[in-house]
Amino acid sequence: MALVAPTHTVVDPGDPAFSTPSKPIGKPMSPEEAQQLAGAHGWHFEQGDKGFQRFVASPTPRGVVELAEIRRRMEGGAITIAAGGGGIPVAREASELRALEAVADKDRVASHLGLSLGADLAVFLTDVPAVFGSFDPRTKTGQPLKRHLRVSEADALVSSGQLGRGGMAPKVAEAARFVKEGGGMALITCPDALEAALRGLNGTWIVP
Repeated sequence: MALVAPTHTVVDPGDPAFSTPSKPIGKPMSPEEAQQLAGAHGWHFEQGDKGFQRFVASPTPRGVVELAEIRRRMEGGAITIAAGGGGIPVAREASELRALEAVADKDRVASHLGLSLGADLAVFLTDVPAVFGSFDPRTKTGQPLKRHLRVSEADALVSSGQLGRGGMAPKVAEAARFVKEGGGMALITCPDALEAALRGLNGTWIVP
């Protein structure tokens, strides 16, 4: 029987990320609209190529409220989909949960959930078949990196800034963290290339 329910991701309301909003949400808007909303709600806006956009915090996930239920259903053989989009960020207050205006990074939550469930492989699906160097987002082409990256190489790649702030950087960082913290191996690829990647013919593998 299918069960449809949201996943709640526990975060710390005192996380430093709340002082430095980093995740854009909503549609771009004019300077006048942004100024009005910032004044009315205390929201943080930054200017981009298409206008001003609201930014919210992306705190570190500390737990998944429904973890026990997810584990129970997986052990029962159910195909379980959880933490879509990172889940709903919440803070624990006594016996209640309080929703927070934030975005739980989906890649961070995926690695956290995988480690919590004892997974030995994490697959991070994106829109390109492998991690690319000198990547052109318009044509989605570039020079592929090695099919296998050791954790130290993946960390160095993220630190170099070559992957930018968003896009592939969080996936490589979280794939490396999954492996470092005992998760076995991680794979980064796209849905169309997944079968070939699992046979070692595509994708980028992060290994110890």
